[in-house]
Amino acid sequence: MTVDSDLEQRFARFVEHQVLHGTRLSLDSLVSDRPHLAEPLRRLIDLYDNLTTTLDVGLMSQPAWALEPALPAFDGFRTIERVGAGGMGQVFKLQDVKLERIVAAKVVRADRRANLPLANFLREARSLALFKDRRIVQIFEFRADSDPPVIIMEFVDGFELGRVGPSLEFRQRARVLIEVCEALQHAHDLGLQHRDLKPSNIMLDEALSPKILDFGLSASDPSTGHLMGTPQYLAPEQLDPTQPIDARTDVYALGVILYELLAGTMPYVGSQTAELHDAIRRREPRLPVEIDPRVPEPLQAVALKAMERLPADRYQSAAEMALDLQRYLDGRPVLGRPTIYASTLGTRLRPHIDQIEEWLRLKLIYPHEAERLRAAYRQLDAREDDWIVESRTLSYSQIALYLGAFLLVCGSLFYFGAHRFYDAVKGVARPFLVLAAPFLGLNVAGRYLYGREHKAVAVAFFLAGVGLLPLFLLIWFHETGVWVVAKDVPNQIFNDGSVSNRQLQVTILLAGGVARAPYENRGARDGVHVPALLVDPGSARRFRPARVD
Repeated sequence: MTVDSDLEQRFARFVEHQVLHGTRLSLDSLVSDRPHLAEPLRRLIDLYDNLTTTLDVGLMSQPAWALEPALPAFDGFRTIERVGAGGMGQVFKLQDVKLERIVAAKVVRADRRANLPLANFLREARSLALFKDRRIVQIFEFRADSDPPVIIMEFVDGFELGRVGPSLEFRQRARVLIEVCEALQHAHDLGLQHRDLKPSNIMLDEALSPKILDFGLSASDPSTGHLMGTPQYLAPEQLDPTQPIDARTDVYALGVILYELLAGTMPYVGSQTAELHDAIRRREPRLPVEIDPRVPEPLQAVALKAMERLPADRYQSAAEMALDLQRYLDGRPVLGRPTIYASTLGTRLRPHIDQIEEWLRLKLIYPHEAERLRAAYRQLDAREDDWIVESRTLSYSQIALYLGAFLLVCGSLFYFGAHRFYDAVKGVARPFLVLAAPFLGLNVAGRYLYGREHKAVAVAFFLAGVGLLPLFLLIWFHETGVWVVAKDVPNQIFNDGSVSNRQLQVTILLAGGVARAPYENRGARDGVHVPALLVDPGSARRFRPARVD
């Protein structure tokens, strides 16, 4: 029987919940977002029930101790029950016989001990020991010499985020994710990435405060850890050993978690691991609002921004994602603008534009009406492709940069004025050091930042540099005597002979060429010709080079 991959995931969730918790999830809760899966899922559950009943009958003759494995014993603790199990480990609830407190014990499953070196288990213990954050589970003790080795840690009395999330209001989901982002930022500040974030590794207590678990795959080496973790939450760079892994990999997983909380389903599915990996690398997810119309668009934008295929297009830190989530809670516009918006809109605009051409061919509309419709679509396309919308709120660093650039230009104007009116400057050596050297430095920095996708800050560097160039050129023309005219020459803008029309023309042309060059070069590298906004201010969308795959 061929089973839809989404149906497989829902059936696996049913089985996992029954095995771990001894209770059954209702069919309605499993297919609330996709009712048409109810009947095939019911058939799978019936088949599962028949199979387990058959196995239970065959085991009834065995003694009770053979049916239920004995709980492990730990020195100084009383084992109460098993509370969870994963692919590599098991977690037990213990009572400390001396302190009479409830703790948790994590051990490696017996069938996986040969494949999981003790060093990996020790790494998780050391990672957890670094943290003093109420949102990250606290470790009390690591026993390497016990059989099996065990981590004694804080017991979290709560529920997995994946179980509780669908019942929360959207604002509650955002608040939970903010705390998770802030806790992850704490880990990143210490040089660690989790690398296996998923809803089952985030527990919520009765106050909906999250606790992050399972740092078993945490690391800081960007060249290791590829193809490790839960497949549905792997970032594209985790699938390519040639790409580095950094904190933005956790940001991607946070985006998938938020997407799942909003849409009730995974962004990518595949019947096989290879198919799932290919979907993560190449496909675009459905918009959550298409799955559930109640999804707030700002939260959708945050999730999709965090899930960008290229790390440079994502939020650059978990803290940055938390700030955008807080903007949603405060009723302010979020800054995240996913690239999928532009690509999806472009794909869906094409049939409408083709339809206009068909109407025109059939003489259903007049040419001027067709042009008016095309213009409306072009404006819509330009709005979606305008990256400046991402920078409508300035950070403190950007404000400081713009203020510094303004003061630099003001100082240069004063320098030029001193040269013209007071003869305080002689020669071009000092003007070069004061004006040309900063101009070169600003342009080099601007090119670097533009290449690193920090476009808004790069613009400030370019504008500051362009503002310095005309001042230096005019001083250079004056000192070298190039294109100098005498006083009272007719048709000159400045009839005092300080600046000639030719000098102004050449200065404007050179400054305009320099302003245009960074964006033309950028577009050439991407295979696209991109005029600069400074030269062609009529279209903001041209300022951003289109991505060419």
